[in-house]
Amino acid sequence: MNFIDFHTHLHIRLDDADQRRLKPCHADPLLPLFHRLIWGAFEKTGYHYLLKPGSPFERPMERILARIMRAAPFDPANGTPAPDEQTLERRLDKAGIDRAVVLPVPPVSRNADVIATCRGNPRFIPFFSPDTHSDEPLDRQLAGALRDGARGLKIHPLLQNLPLSGDTVRITAAFAERNGIPLVIHAGGSRALFNLCDGIRPVATEFSTLANRFPGLNLVAAHTGLWEWRSYLAAAAEAPNLSLDISFQSPEVIRAALAVTGPRRLLFGSDFPMGNATIVRRNLTSLGLDGETLTLIGRGNALRLLGEAPGS
Repeated sequence: MNFIDFHTHLHIRLDDADQRRLKPCHADPLLPLFHRLIWGAFEKTGYHYLLKPGSPFERPMERILARIMRAAPFDPANGTPAPDEQTLERRLDKAGIDRAVVLPVPPVSRNADVIATCRGNPRFIPFFSPDTHSDEPLDRQLAGALRDGARGLKIHPLLQNLPLSGDTVRITAAFAERNGIPLVIHAGGSRALFNLCDGIRPVATEFSTLANRFPGLNLVAAHTGLWEWRSYLAAAAEAPNLSLDISFQSPEVIRAALAVTGPRRLLFGSDFPMGNATIVRRNLTSLGLDGETLTLIGRGNALRLLGEAPGS
């Protein structure tokens, strides 16, 4: 069965968001060590977390992850920019994935670049993210995004420093609800993940509050909250229109999420280029799920949220 990856990125430039301006990732002398001992181990264990919310190790580990993430758009063999679209297609093919939702986050990943790339490749499904640095009013941005072919919306509270209770999120959520399109919001961690030193940090209860404020909204908490997954499962239990994507989650967490949400509120996602769709698919299929459940998580729920399923 071909899956749909509900969480990928293209045209990433993390240095655009980096206030402290780390050295270029290919010049970071500790990067090979971090890749091997930390990220390599995380992948080998199938995305099991040792990090706990509130731990004294949380912020230092986020700083290390920020350095690792800066290398994700690059070819580690020679430190040169990788061909994003070609690399994504190779990853999709290897994991048996048919299509991918591509999520922009201005200025780190620009809307215009994502829309243009998706127009040229039917395997890619474009979303749109509010550009808080644009002079164009938000309502006009969102309306223009639909005309340009965007199929959903994305907000990254950490990178964009947007509180979930603020006007930008409220207007975006109301627009998504009114137009029947999904809204994906990054969940988990702090701004230290992106080498940013201050600003907001949403918590899981804000997701359930937002979902309940807009009961017709299809809200998706990305990554099931990373290592904060327990609080996001609790939030999902309080909001029937809050779905979770399972990128960077182990089989045990996916099973726990199923017990809370059932199969109709989980979405397959990898977070390319950082994440590996093959690992996510292996984690999911290792659970021995029945065919209907696997189909729903692998593609059925994505088709429904995108308005492509029968009766959507």
